[in-house]
Amino acid sequence: MSSACSWWVYLVRAANGALYCGMSNDPQRRFAQHCRGQGARFFHASPAQALVYVEACADKSAALRRERAIKALSKAAKERLVRDFTARPAQDYSESLPPPAEHTMHELILHHYDASPFAEKTRLLLGYKQLSWRSVEIPRIMPKPDLLALTGGYRKTPVLQVGADIYCDSALIARRLEAEKATPALFPEGQEFVVASLAQWADSTLFLLAVSLAFQPEVLASRLQGLPAAAAQAFIDDRRALFAGGAARLPAAEHSLQHWPTLMQRLELQLQREDGEFLCGRPSLADFAVAHPLWFLAGAPQTASLLAAYPAVNAWLARVLAFGHGSPRAMSSAEALAVAREATPAPLPERASQWPAGFQAGQAVHVAACDYGVDPVQGELLHADDECLILAREDDRAGRVHVHLPRLGFVLRAQ
Repeated sequence: MSSACSWWVYLVRAANGALYCGMSNDPQRRFAQHCRGQGARFFHASPAQALVYVEACADKSAALRRERAIKALSKAAKERLVRDFTARPAQDYSESLPPPAEHTMHELILHHYDASPFAEKTRLLLGYKQLSWRSVEIPRIMPKPDLLALTGGYRKTPVLQVGADIYCDSALIARRLEAEKATPALFPEGQEFVVASLAQWADSTLFLLAVSLAFQPEVLASRLQGLPAAAAQAFIDDRRALFAGGAARLPAAEHSLQHWPTLMQRLELQLQREDGEFLCGRPSLADFAVAHPLWFLAGAPQTASLLAAYPAVNAWLARVLAFGHGSPRAMSSAEALAVAREATPAPLPERASQWPAGFQAGQAVHVAACDYGVDPVQGELLHADDECLILAREDDRAGRVHVHLPRLGFVLRAQ
C-alpha cells in the first residue's frame, strides 16, 4: 500500500527482544518518542531498539481494528509478521513507510519568578527529570503583557512554553514533563491515582493554609520589607484581586494556626513509617506538591518555626529540595515571544477527543480556573481528553498558539 494512507500499525522491538504493537499517523515520529521513553510504559522496563514492522491502514478505525488483531497474536505469529516484512524487497519496504515528517524539537521555556511556590514546584520537577530549560523572569504582579500574549488571559505562575504550545497550571505542566522524559517517573505505575489525588490536595487545601499563614500582617511585612510603600501596596492589591471571584477562600490565619499541627503530625508519622524515603516510597509528583507550600513557609522566620518540631518532615523536605532545578539558562520574554511566533504548534494528540457534553471541535469557547485567578482564556476548542483542553488562539505578537489547560479545576463555557 502506498504512503498516501494516513494511519499505520507498527511493531517496535525492545532491547530485551519483546515486541510492542501500536498505531500512529506517523510511526517514525512515534518510534523516536519510544526511544526517549515516551508514549508507552512498555519501554520503561526495556528501551525501544528498532521499528521492525509497519502496516498501512485505510483510516484510523481500520488501524484500531488491526492493532487489536495483532496484539491478540502469539509472540511467534508476531515474529512471522516481522520476518515476512523484512524479507520484502527494499523498494516495497520503503514504500510501506510514511514520508518523514518535519518535527522541530523546541526548548522547554518556563515563565516564572523566584519566590513563587508553584514555580518552585515546577523547577524541582525539572531538576528531578534532569532537564535543561530556558528561564523567563516574569513580573510578580499584573500587568504581565508578554505572558498574556502567550496565554490569552491566564495570569498565574508558572507557565511552560514549548515552541508555540503553552501549558498552564503546574499539574498539567507535570504531565507535559512526564511526556518529555518518562523516567524517572512522576506517576509511578500502580500509584497514579494516589499520587495525582495527593498532589491535587496539596496544591489546593495545603497551599491555601500556607498562604493564609504567610499573609499574616507581620509575616507579609517581613516578606515585603525593603519595597517602597507603593510597591508593597500594589502587591497586596494584586493578591486580593487574584483571590477575588473564584471558589477558593483563604482560611482565617487563626484557623490555619490551629489546623497546621494536625496536618504536620500526620505527615511526620507517614514519613517515619514509610518503607522508602519519600511519600509513596519512591519519589513522585506528590512529594513536590506537598513540598512547595512548606518551602514557602520556610522562607520567612515567622513561619519557618511551624516546621521545626517535625524532624522526619524536615529530612524529607531536604531530600526533595536536593533534586535542584536542572540546567536553566536565561531568556528574555521578547525572545520567548519570537520562539512562539516562528514555531508551528505541535500536532494534536492521537487519542480520540472526549468532548464535554454540548461542546465540539472548532467551537469558540473560554476556559477559566474555578478556584482563583479566574481570568478566562478565549479561543477555538481543538481537543479535549480526560486531563487536558486545548484551545487555538491568535495574537499579534505571539502568532498562532495552542493553549493547554487542565480539565480538572477549570470550567469550559461557550462564548
